[in-house]
This record gives sequence, C-alpha cells and structure tokens, in this order.
Amino acid sequence: MVVFFLLIFCLLFSSCQEPQVSEKKLVITNWNVQNLMDTNVDGSEYQDFSLEEYGEESYRRRLKNVSDIIDDLNSDIVILEEIENSNVLRDLMDLYLSRKGYQYYGAIKEENSAIAIGFISKIEPLNIRVHAVENSRSVLSLDFNINDEILRIIACHAKSQIEGFEETEYLRINLTKTLKRVISESQNMNVVCVGDFNEDPSIYCDIQTALYDIDRENAFYFKNNGSILVSSSIFCLFEDVLYAPQFDYSINKSKKGTYVYKDKWYNFDLALLNNQLVDLYGLEFSDFDIYGPQKISTSSGIPYAWNSKSLSGVSDHFPICLTLKYLN
Repeated sequence: MVVFFLLIFCLLFSSCQEPQVSEKKLVITNWNVQNLMDTNVDGSEYQDFSLEEYGEESYRRRLKNVSDIIDDLNSDIVILEEIENSNVLRDLMDLYLSRKGYQYYGAIKEENSAIAIGFISKIEPLNIRVHAVENSRSVLSLDFNINDEILRIIACHAKSQIEGFEETEYLRINLTKTLKRVISESQNMNVVCVGDFNEDPSIYCDIQTALYDIDRENAFYFKNNGSILVSSSIFCLFEDVLYAPQFDYSINKSKKGTYVYKDKWYNFDLALLNNQLVDLYGLEFSDFDIYGPQKISTSSGIPYAWNSKSLSGVSDHFPICLTLKYLN
C-alpha cells in the first residue's frame, strides 16, 4: 500500500543578505531533535501530548536550545527528523536562524502523522521531491547546484524498533527499496543519503537487514532483495555500494555513536555517500564527525534528552556532520 503524503514547502526571504557559504567546503548536518512539537493542537500529536506539560515556555526553550546547536555547527544545509511540521521550522527561522544566513526551509509529513522530516538551508534548492514508501514515512530529496555540480541529498526517517527488531525490519527494507530507486535515478550526481535509519549496520545480524555490510556473507543476495550495501572503505564502492564514513576507522570521531539505549551505543543516524563523492574530482568527501559537546551531553557523555519537567536538555540523539570539499 502506498502511503499518501502531505508536502509543505516554504521559502523565507526575510533577509536581504546573500547566504554566506564557504567557497572551499560545504557542511551538511543531520539531526533527530526528539519530538520537537509546536503549541498548536491540530489532532495529529502523540496520544500523551498535553499543553499542560508543554506550553509556550517549553516550546521557546526547545527552539532556543536547538538553534544554539545549529548556530554552533554553522552548517550550510541541515536535515531534521522529528519536528512536528513546517511551523516549527518557520519559528526557528523567524526567531533565531534567518539572521545566521538560513533562508530556505521546508518539511514533509504523512497525513495523521505526529512528526515530519524537514530542512533548513543557506542555499536555495533547485529541485524538491517527495518519494512515497510502502507503509512507512516518505523520503525527501533535495537537489543543489554546488560549483556547477548537482548534489542530491536524500533524507529519511526509518521505522523504529520499538515493536521489535525482526518484526519491523521489513518496513526498514521497504525504505531502502525506495532509497535504491531514487539513487538509481541519480546517475552522474553527487548523492548523500542522511537520516535516522533506526538500525546500526555495524552490528551483526543473521537475517536480512535494510543496511548490510558488504563484507558479510549473503551481501549481494540481500542487495538484490532490497538491502543497501554499505562499506567503511572508499575502495569498495561498486555495485551501488555506499560509503559509510561513520565506520571508517581512519576517521577520528568525537563520539562512539549517536544514540544510547540500555547503556549501549548505536549509530542510527547516518550519512551514506555514493562513489561520485570519492572520485577525486569536483565535489568530494572531506570529513565526518558526531557532534556531542558537553552542553548537549549528560555527565556520563550520552545525549542529553529533552526533559519537559525541568525544561532542560536538547535531544536523545547527537547530530552528525558531513563535510564536503571542492577540488579543481
């Protein structure tokens, strides 16, 4: 069954200044901001959502906390999961971020869904598309002209494992089937897939998974049945294999993972790159990191999740940052 979707896209022209984008590099951030809701009750909120516990003060505090981190990162393009709708992005822009050079934003949201995928950007997208996923959240793709090359960012938020890993894995495979189709339509483009994939491909599993390590048994069999193959090496990018810098041991990362469950680290939030970004020509991969400074970490170093009672914390996920560079 195809999921119907509602597209909300807005352009913000509140600033007359041109966006300040580096001539030497481009930084892309992806961040699950943990159910960042507005204060308008429209009926699609989570069942336990209450304005008695989450009012204007909570909302403004959350916006300020999130905008502070986005400002610290100084990224050119930011993808956000678990925002309620485009109103949240508009408020982020109006109150804090338009003065920082961000001029464009938009969000996609399934009908009756509580949360959406959105973006803010200093660079105007050339093209925006929404791709339906069977029984799951839709995928957002954004095209940008970077030094006369097309960069396609494909953003997603996979089904969580809350109802069981094996019981829900087919839904994440439905997602990767759509991602594979969009990637196949992106010939000769620089492609980055980002999002909360709600699974960690570095963890061994004896069943087919949506993301599967190319070095494991049955990799190409699972690829033919919908999985995306990932590699920690730029030298293994063939047969539609995507590079996962998160697992490249030659890259020093600030944190072990992006999410913690029952005291165990997971890399659910990922950036996956096609071979066009490691071909030593034009737009190229430069660096990757997981951003987890003290201000968004607990005393034990894990993500400082939002607490509505104390009005403290930010999110239960750390953001990831991908840096691309320009080669002549």
